[in-house]
Amino acid sequence: MIGGFLTDTADPLQPADAIVPLAGERSRVLYAATLFRKGFSPYYIITDMWVVNPDPGFNYVESVRGQAMDSGVPPERILVANGKVATTYQEAQSLRRLALEQHLHSLIVVTSPYHTRRALLIFHEVFRDSGISINVQSVPDNWYSAENWWKTPDGRQVTIEEYLKLALFLMFGH
Repeated sequence: MIGGFLTDTADPLQPADAIVPLAGERSRVLYAATLFRKGFSPYYIITDMWVVNPDPGFNYVESVRGQAMDSGVPPERILVANGKVATTYQEAQSLRRLALEQHLHSLIVVTSPYHTRRALLIFHEVFRDSGISINVQSVPDNWYSAENWWKTPDGRQVTIEEYLKLALFLMFGH
């Protein structure tokens, strides 16, 4: 029930103008590439996440681009949103700007199961009155289990963090 509240919000999967894996987990990148290969979208969008990385040569966009291309996404079908983002809200804002610039009418947003409810709320707020439809999908076969989240340290950590972030979003907005 507690984990299910976070996860039980994914939209029915429908084709869209572009697909975007939210920054943060490799599984999102790979699942978005799978949906791309299955023909759900002609474009694959990458957002540039602000990361703390001890390797000064690390480039998040190039890392994701490489993973997407290795998973069958042609480089000419990859779009990159402008600006570095540190939060889901900033990511949604960056994606809205890109979608409007590129005249996209629909996006599939791929995220982790535990992040689905908050992502849905944020994207619906940011894209309100834009004319762009948002379809939030969670990665299947993810390490997170809504039924057994409390049995692992990672499960407990992300569940507690998501509830805190959700409460902050509902109380104060982004």
